[in-house]
Amino acid sequence: MANQVKPQRGLERIPRYVPGMPIEQVQREYGLAGVVRLAFNENPTGAAPKAVAAMGPVIEQLNNYPDSQCHDLRLALAERLGVDSEQVIVSNGAEGLMAYLDKESEVIVSRSSFPVYDVRVHAMRADLIKTPLKGYGVDLDAMAEAITGRTKLILVCNPNNPTGTVVSAAEVDAFLERVPDHVMVVLDEAYCELVATDDFPQSLQYIRSGRGNLL
Repeated sequence: MANQVKPQRGLERIPRYVPGMPIEQVQREYGLAGVVRLAFNENPTGAAPKAVAAMGPVIEQLNNYPDSQCHDLRLALAERLGVDSEQVIVSNGAEGLMAYLDKESEVIVSRSSFPVYDVRVHAMRADLIKTPLKGYGVDLDAMAEAITGRTKLILVCNPNNPTGTVVSAAEVDAFLERVPDHVMVVLDEAYCELVATDDFPQSLQYIRSGRGNLL
């Protein structure tokens, strides 16, 4: 009998992902006409007209591979954000950072935070350290206290998904003062446009000031 190709050990720790149903399937199974999937972070009013208009000139170029370095987009983002283009990475999210992990690494995340963090850490066979919530929110003090010499990455989801809580600028300032240089901190601000509080951290100020262990 031929030997079977076995997956690397980290994959065995990942529970099977069950995706949400497509809108068409929800409509068929429940007899519904209008469906809005809030959990998918989709815009129920449709694509933004400006985005649709911007697609027009490039639709006929879809037969070509795009620029993998996203040169023009990085330049535009850098100008808008007031940083150098070399400080801008265009990717499918912060999850790509997990490629830097190995079985000797520790990663600190909060409980009840974005679940894909856990999946990627397990896939790379790193040790996942989960700190408790504080009032349904991310506890930065607990994260700082969990740092060891093996800690390589700390993922701070702000606003936190799924609890919707926010850590303030003062909390982030105090937290970063406790993080040693060998630890990379990722401030995942995917939902920052939804924040209404005045004390939300202006995280780009850390980048502009030259902090080297923050994304």
